[in-house]
Amino acid sequence: MEELLLTPLHEEHLKLKARMIPFDGFDMPVQY
Repeated sequence: MEELLLTPLHEEHLKLKARMIPFDGFDMPVQY
């Protein structure tokens, strides 16, 4: 499995307790 790419806002999503999922090669938030 390839390592997921991170967006510039990734750390902010984590601080806001976002639920993250893999999407098109990126770790993306789907729910806060």
